[in-house]
Amino acid sequence: MSTNVLCEGGAGCNQTIVAKCMHCDNHLCLQCLTRHQQPIDTQLFQLTNYMNKLLLLSSIELNDDDDNDNKQQQSNHPQNNVNKQYLTVMEEIDYWQMTMTKKLNDLVGKARQRVRDSYEQISFEIEEWSTDKQIEIQQLASDIGNYLFI
Repeated sequence: MSTNVLCEGGAGCNQTIVAKCMHCDNHLCLQCLTRHQQPIDTQLFQLTNYMNKLLLLSSIELNDDDDNDNKQQQSNHPQNNVNKQYLTVMEEIDYWQMTMTKKLNDLVGKARQRVRDSYEQISFEIEEWSTDKQIEIQQLASDIGNYLFI
């Protein structure tokens, strides 16, 4: 593919192409390719949702006896499906919350430990510096005292 081939995205685009759509074989620039893929992504999402609904309905077992048929009709009721989806989503949210809370607590614990470690290191260095300075001051005082008595 030559770099001087122009985009086939239309709308007056005069960019050079960077990709070929696997769906329609058009040669497109990055901007036109992104715009071109959006409807396909939406359709794919809708198709996936529709297939998931079909799979949910097909996974319900059918029984021959009338009592079970009545129960089956009740389980296929749209409100029951909505209730199941609601409970599933709520369980996922609860799991997400638990996971994020644990991660946040771990992160906070690590941050606190780093602050403690830094504080201890700084305190140690200040104490060490202070001790060194006190020794220097005592030495100077001793030296001054020795000069005064000479």
